Amino acid sequence: MKLHYVLSPFLVLVDCSRVAPFLFQHHTRRRRLECTRMRSTSKRVLEIEQKFAMNDGCSHVEIRLAELGFSKTTEIKMVDWYFDTPDWSLTPRDCWLRYRETPRGSSWQLKKRGKKHEGGATVYEELKGEEAIEASITLLFSSISDVSVPEEYDGHAVPKFPHPTPSPFVPFARIETNRQSWTFDGESEAYDGLSVDLDGTDYGYMVGEVEAVVNNDGDVSLAKTRIDALVKEITQDQDASNHVPVGKLEHYLIRNRPDHYKACVQGGSIQDKSLL
Repeated sequence: MKLHYVLSPFLVLVDCSRVAPFLFQHHTRRRRLECTRMRSTSKRVLEIEQKFAMNDGCSHVEIRLAELGFSKTTEIKMVDWYFDTPDWSLTPRDCWLRYRETPRGSSWQLKKRGKKHEGGATVYEELKGEEAIEASITLLFSSISDVSVPEEYDGHAVPKFPHPTPSPFVPFARIETNRQSWTFDGESEAYDGLSVDLDGTDYGYMVGEVEAVVNNDGDVSLAKTRIDALVKEITQDQDASNHVPVGKLEHYLIRNRPDHYKACVQGGSIQDKSLL
């Protein structure tokens, strides 16, 4: 395909197959600069989270949370779409691009693993909206060409990635979840600021998560200590032999995309739990 651009008084023929990679790289560099400027003026958000198994079902955990001073604040149904490039540029590097649909609205989100910290909890920097879109583009290894984005995935219309066009990202998972969110309203300071999510997927898998949000790395260590203490309180009566939690997306990949799961294990973004 050739496009004609008139630069008076000359006629110039431009071969799009040759300039497309340059335009993509130029677009990526420009977006990287824009993203850097955006992040310099936005407040940094670090999510510290630790999952826990729900071997005895949801009702047992609900009773335990109430005993500890937590109250259920919301219960919603949400849908998470996960995206990556066809050659998996993001997920093996512990970067997770998703499109979340909730009754309150939908948004693009990007979770990037933060600095390494010891302990069971993970630390992610979370970006949302335009900032997530821009950052995901800057993480690409190189220009992506001839990516065929399906119109549907698992019988559902695929969300459109805003830019660039065509999108370099394709869906690899769609998970429907019923989520209960619990917050602490007791008098003790031990769990103040911590929240708990109890998730059940449309195919019957359940997992819990304790989370704290901080704005700088100096607060991470204390948050992880508090989260770990709460997880131990919640799970103290569970069978320790079947106590290793597996996240919803990990569970999905093990069941449906074992090659992708193996690539994430080899890349270090996921610990191998396929045999648990």
